[in-house]
Amino acid sequence: MQEYPEDIIITFDDDTIYRNFIIEQLYKSYIKHPDCVSAMRVITMNILPDGSFAKPLWYLQPENSLGRVSHSFFATGVGGVLYPPHSMHRETFNIEAIKKLCPHTDDTWLKIMEAMEGVKVASASNYKQTQGWQAFNSQQYALCTINVGERRDIVELNAALNYYSGWRDSQGRTLLEVIREN
Repeated sequence: MQEYPEDIIITFDDDTIYRNFIIEQLYKSYIKHPDCVSAMRVITMNILPDGSFAKPLWYLQPENSLGRVSHSFFATGVGGVLYPPHSMHRETFNIEAIKKLCPHTDDTWLKIMEAMEGVKVASASNYKQTQGWQAFNSQQYALCTINVGERRDIVELNAALNYYSGWRDSQGRTLLEVIREN
């Protein structure tokens, strides 16, 4: 993203074997929604009216999400994600902040950065139809055991939201208010 700021960037988790049409499907979503991050797998943040997080923190991707766009969608790298040019806030590559706030939850960091840039997430698929396969023996040291198993996802999301609590978009909304918007 830093080296090629005018180009789209597609990311994948390295512990998954993907179906051969994923890049094409992400690109088709990008054509329809060029100002949005497009993701093959989205989850919805479970935020209560008072701004706190319910348990579970995430709702699984709704069956009818294909083509929908929302700030409340959270792109997960395991499905494949397409980032359009200039879709991330300038703070994205603040290495010290990443290490301090989200050292285990890259998807959380990227969600915060796209929200700060005002970028929504487009669902490029109904995920269950396009799931890949875990690479053999790849889950022994998987981040999901820390993120979900140890609830680091909630800890690190709260750390980032607290750190950027003074941030406001051009309409005066807080980061949490932006993320809650559909």
